Parts: sequence; structure tokens; C-alpha cells
Amino acid sequence: MTRYRWYVGKVDKDGQDVPVVDQDTAIRLVDRYMSGCTVYHAVGYWQNQRELSLVIEAIHPDNPESDWAASIAWDLRRICRQNAVLWTLETVNGGLVEE
Repeated sequence: MTRYRWYVGKVDKDGQDVPVVDQDTAIRLVDRYMSGCTVYHAVGYWQNQRELSLVIEAIHPDNPESDWAASIAWDLRRICRQNAVLWTLETVNGGLVEE
């Protein structure tokens, strides 16, 4: 399994708050590719400035190629008008318990 995380500022590159509707659009974008995600509201630092951030995390069971994960980051950057969006991936051990 692979865990993906995208780190997105809640303040845009012009110093304006990213509207909630755009934040929701960003979350739905990841959810569409991954069939579900978890969102954390966090405090991040970018270029020595404190900013509120979203951390969007998703698990994919099949360890897919990461090219599309970078595409998601570019889309998140555009939607939330960011200078940059950090994304990470890591292999995790675990499983899914379903009924």
C-alpha cells in the first residue's frame, strides 16, 4: 500500500484566504482519484511565514505509479492559487477491514 499526502496552504500566493469552496474542490479532486481521503487542518511554515494548511492524505492499495500524484499537486496548486504544493508518498504496511 502507498500513502500519499499533499500539503496545501489555506492562504493563497497573494496573501488572501483560500475560499472554503476552493478548499472543498481541492479535497474532492483527491477523493475522485483515490476513492477517499482524510483531511487534517494544520499549521505550516513556508518561507519563514506561519500559515494555516490542509494536509490531504490518501491510501492506495496497489502501489501505483506516482506521475498522477504530481498532477494532483499541480491541480491543487492551481485551484488554491499557491506558489507550491508539497506531496509525499510512502509505502505502508496495513490492511483494510471490510464487512
